[in-house]
Amino acid sequence: MPPQSGSRKLSPQQQRALLHRYNISIDGPIRPRDWPERYASIFGTVRDMENVRYEKYYQRGLGNDNAKLLHVTQMCSRVEKLVKQAYSLRVAQDNEGTWRLKTEHLILERFETDVDWWVKRGRVEF
Repeated sequence: MPPQSGSRKLSPQQQRALLHRYNISIDGPIRPRDWPERYASIFGTVRDMENVRYEKYYQRGLGNDNAKLLHVTQMCSRVEKLVKQAYSLRVAQDNEGTWRLKTEHLILERFETDVDWWVKRGRVEF
């Protein structure tokens, strides 16, 4: 949502007052041993994603007919297009509306395609 015209920047004290008023706390990073047990496996999966590097992920899909790896190659191709488009928009210093117009279709086109999937041993497989 764009800022309202005439809106003013809040001071740090005003920001803290709003956080207190709406009972919002920002704890920062929490150590894995302090994660709620109920969500530890989910948090761990998200944390492990930082170890996935684009180059390694991309090379797994090259020259492989496996449908899952073909999906990886297609996704990496979309990422490359998005990065190139974002770079050119950043250089041109375009506004948010132009960014959305030029990038939204690259992001959303994946959700418009059909995906074959099935359940195998209680897990969804693509």
